[in-house]
Amino acid sequence: MITMRNKLKISIITGLMILLNFSNSIAQVNLNDTKVHETKTFSKNQLNVIQSLYLDDNGIPSHKQFLIKQGLNPQDQTNEVIPYFSFSVSKSLVSEKDGKLVLNKDAKLLNLDFHIETNTKYSSVNKAQIIWDGRVYAENNELIVGGYSSKYNERPVGKINNKGLFVPQLEGEISKEFAIIQMASKQILFDPFKWQLLQLTPSMGE
Repeated sequence: MITMRNKLKISIITGLMILLNFSNSIAQVNLNDTKVHETKTFSKNQLNVIQSLYLDDNGIPSHKQFLIKQGLNPQDQTNEVIPYFSFSVSKSLVSEKDGKLVLNKDAKLLNLDFHIETNTKYSSVNKAQIIWDGRVYAENNELIVGGYSSKYNERPVGKINNKGLFVPQLEGEISKEFAIIQMASKQILFDPFKWQLLQLTPSMGE
């Protein structure tokens, strides 16, 4: 015979078992959530990492800051304004003398035109040349450098590290077929704003 006291014991035991099972379920769910959270937290976009090296005063990635830090910003800039005049004359009114063309006194100037050109000159610490036989593409959250060869077409030749510098990885006899491998890797820089490979060299006052 089950007494009232026994019923109470059974109810308490049953309640504890339900509570224990419920707690285990919560712990399991929290554990799974933690794993998903870690995956999202430690997955970084390499392009954003490189751009974050060039922040402006507002903490925003800036191409201007990229140019300044790489010594490519204009210095000592001067502007030269040059006027140009153009006209046409009848061929019969032009003669040659001592290897030069001379207009006859009766020549009339036709189709008169005038325009101005402005030449901007400046100096910078470094100069950059775009590398056309190489390109950068994203793969598995990495920046891969593809090089071009007349014999092997395009092939992965290296990577861009978190500082935006080229790290060659192609070795052996095949590497001689790729012009980008023959360049000094320390001079090859990735522009993370214009998505270009640049060869950086001192301007030497140019």
